[in-house]
Amino acid sequence: MSSCTLFRWHAALLFLLVFTQSSSAATKDTFCPRLKAFVASVKPNEKRELEFQTSWGTGFKVPLEAKGSTGPSLLEKRCVHNGYAPAKAVCDNLMHFGSVEFPGSNAMEAIMCLSPKTQFAGRFQIQRIDAEFDRGTANRGVSITVRLEEDKALGATVLRVTADGY
Repeated sequence: MSSCTLFRWHAALLFLLVFTQSSSAATKDTFCPRLKAFVASVKPNEKRELEFQTSWGTGFKVPLEAKGSTGPSLLEKRCVHNGYAPAKAVCDNLMHFGSVEFPGSNAMEAIMCLSPKTQFAGRFQIQRIDAEFDRGTANRGVSITVRLEEDKALGATVLRVTADGY
């Protein structure tokens, strides 16, 4: 493939990414209600988790069942919801609107949604985070963990949201 053709493909992809991001802003608001519903659905003594896995520039190293990597690619994403419907709703949103290039923005969005007084400065970037907090009362609620980390074996950055009911 010539360098001119490669440049055109990169330019077209960049345009598509920018257009998709700007045109999806209104629809992206469904992330927070879905995430709150996932957390609220967890009952006492129950633990639920979802994982949003993203790979930028290399492709996944480890296939996920039959839907694995087809080799090097600019971006790949997948979401593991373990068959739990409220987690699947969050995954559906992340698969359409979650950032692959900047996975830290997904973590920040999750934290700000579930801890509304938490704010991040403009142009703030997260590469890795492990945040824990509670929602609810002392007698009934959910302990939440939002973790973003690189999984070198998988070849991905993983956003994991865990809700542990009490």
